[in-house]
Amino acid sequence: MAQPELDKGFLWAEEIALKAWLTGITADAPNLTGGRVKVDVRFGFPDPERQRTYPSIMIDLLDVVPNWEETHSTQPITPDYWPDETPTLPEPGADGVMRSYEFLPMHLLYQVTVYSRNPLHDRLLVNRLLAALPYRWGSLVVPADGTVRRLELLDYSPNPFIDTDNKRTYRSAFTIQINAEIPPFQYQEFARAQQVRVDIETL
Repeated sequence: MAQPELDKGFLWAEEIALKAWLTGITADAPNLTGGRVKVDVRFGFPDPERQRTYPSIMIDLLDVVPNWEETHSTQPITPDYWPDETPTLPEPGADGVMRSYEFLPMHLLYQVTVYSRNPLHDRLLVNRLLAALPYRWGSLVVPADGTVRRLELLDYSPNPFIDTDNKRTYRSAFTIQINAEIPPFQYQEFARAQQVRVDIETL
């Protein structure tokens, strides 16, 4: 039984897709800026030398948990889809087929946090993110394997605070869930039958 070559795509693919989905959001504040403010989107734990801009959106991975409720049997299957961002499945030989076990469904939990200095920006961005990250019927296109994932908002929590510069920062946190699949790290290659012989006996 062989093992596929591992890629670096799992989690990376979902995070790149999520960042792309949120990039391009603007905060309209004509009475403050005379136009639109571009919102920076980045991942958590940025480089220390990089100063945070306002308003901005931060993406942090919270947890990766199996989705046991949607887990099926462990019977071998002939997959017609193999996530490109996880282990790489080689092509079978001309007369072979690949068999693997059912993929393991996963839940990826992320926190998407909006940081603003102005309450108007905070309200505008909360409005836009509630539309981009809905409680129901949300989806996320992951270009790495061409799939459309289920995306659900689990919780929204406003939490303004006073930072070290003694300035008020408006912080709004969105906890979201994205579904994913992890293929088994093993597969089997079977050769197709070359002949089918049928013997008929007279009773």
